[in-house]
Amino acid sequence: MSKKKSNRHKKKVVKEGLRALKNKPGWDVDAYRNRDPQQGLRQLEQSMRGHRTYEDAQSCTDCEAIRQDSDDETALCDRHLAEAMGLDPGD
Repeated sequence: MSKKKSNRHKKKVVKEGLRALKNKPGWDVDAYRNRDPQQGLRQLEQSMRGHRTYEDAQSCTDCEAIRQDSDDETALCDRHLAEAMGLDPGD
């Protein structure tokens, strides 16, 4: 009888721990398993493009002027905004 109670208690502890992990961002195994690999690559590419664009924008005089005029540290000129959105800046 105590063995069953012990196993039941262990299962309960494991379920509670699993539930706690699933509630943490990035730890839901089911969501990870069902994720589309292509979507992950698109998100990574978008993130990299945004990072590069903001690095380039730091030395752009047009971006600097727009940031000063708008009082927004994240403002971008038309060219860099198009790049950040994944559009051809020539469009």
